[in-house]
Amino acid sequence: MKIRETLSISMLALLIGLLVVFFGQYKMNYYSDEIWTYGLANHLSGIYPDVEEGVKYSGYGPFETFVKVKDNTRFNPVNVYKNQVQDVHPPLYYFLINTVCSIFPDTYSKWYGIAVNLLWLIPIIVLLYKLGKKITSSPVAAFGIAAAYGTTIIFMDTMLFIRMYVQFTFFVIAISYLIKRYWDEHLDKRFCIELSLILIFGMLTHYYFLIYFFGLLVIFGFKLRADKKADELKKLVKTVVISAVIYSVLWLPFYVHLFIRHRGRQAFYYALVPKKIIRGPLYMLSELNIYALNGFAVIIIIVAAVLLVIRKKNKEKVFSYEIVMFIAAAFYTFVVGTIAPFMDVRYLMPMAWIYVTCTYLVTRSLAERIVKKNIIDYAIVALFLALNIMNFSRYGWIIPADYYDEELLATMKSMEGYDACVYLDEEWKPILFFEELQHPRSYTFVNDDIANDVFDSMEEGYFLLTCVEPEAEEKLIENLDAELIYSYSGRSYYFVH
Repeated sequence: MKIRETLSISMLALLIGLLVVFFGQYKMNYYSDEIWTYGLANHLSGIYPDVEEGVKYSGYGPFETFVKVKDNTRFNPVNVYKNQVQDVHPPLYYFLINTVCSIFPDTYSKWYGIAVNLLWLIPIIVLLYKLGKKITSSPVAAFGIAAAYGTTIIFMDTMLFIRMYVQFTFFVIAISYLIKRYWDEHLDKRFCIELSLILIFGMLTHYYFLIYFFGLLVIFGFKLRADKKADELKKLVKTVVISAVIYSVLWLPFYVHLFIRHRGRQAFYYALVPKKIIRGPLYMLSELNIYALNGFAVIIIIVAAVLLVIRKKNKEKVFSYEIVMFIAAAFYTFVVGTIAPFMDVRYLMPMAWIYVTCTYLVTRSLAERIVKKNIIDYAIVALFLALNIMNFSRYGWIIPADYYDEELLATMKSMEGYDACVYLDEEWKPILFFEELQHPRSYTFVNDDIANDVFDSMEEGYFLLTCVEPEAEEKLIENLDAELIYSYSGRSYYFVH
């Protein structure tokens, strides 16, 4: 890149980084999986906190060894590997979390996880810029694509969600850029090495990476066949097979996770459920429309269809690389929307940049047909930045991954100086209340066997936290003078008089 391009991309990355820090300061709570990220990276005694029912805890309590790296166990990739064998995800992201946490032993901070995500910011923006330049041959348009995506709510969400989806996004961009570079070129040794590394590290990040990888390479394979490049197609297949063997040696638990563990079996089951085949992808796309496309998805689809008709009528080139990426992303969206355990936009985070890029290119193509001026690229950059600012403003400059909730903040504040009980019916549920339990004077975990005895022993006036089915919750509080203070996402916060 030229000096001017380097400076502009550096300034953009700095701006986005500052936005991440700005939104990060408002992150006041976590999705349970985010706390699990720390536990899987740092805990030495399995994948659940060491909770003992009936014991009175305070402060971090059982989370002390769950979210923190202890001074004598720093930089422990073997333990990370062991934990991920018991979990349902590959280990690469957790290696990085453990490394950062090991630099600051015996401490915990949300910023450790955010820092790992920030490590991927510059590679993502630089690679997306290079891909955009390959597609458009315009540095301004390439900058616009990177800026349009980097300043969306969905990207801020991806950066602040302490899971592997930023890292996943990087490898999706990396494979897209690699295939674009070699779309009309000879597949040399460098291609094979890069393809192998991307496949291995992408699959060590998230298993869903294979879905996009497969979709993109199938299209590339058909192109090689259409171009009568049989030797190149064989080389492509051979590289993938060798990479799969290497990956299997490095991470054999993949097959256990896929065929034996509950998430793998659940995915096969969901693939056969007709309702989810439609409902899952549509729900995720509706969320993506809000947080990535500013609600303009329908308009963009109509404009794209019109442009395709115009191109075909004028005998212009219709099939382009952005369409290839869109098809691969749509394939991923359909499959993941069907098999994912939850209908959650997080699973589309790694695809968001593709939908934003295609939206940008559709807008640019339409504008160029109306206004034949060089200034149009600058105008489109300004338009997308303005739309993203409006979207942030619409949501009060608070993003979903902040989990910012004034009512919950007030509830946690009111817990100070009181004792609390947390009812458990599953081993993993203590992590649901990690942040809340930093506020009461003490807290005790209870189950069905000891709940009534512990309730009877509590001093008058304490908090009860639950996350159970409504029937079980009604039975639990039927003999208590319990006032519901707040509830959300299946969690209830009672004050027992």
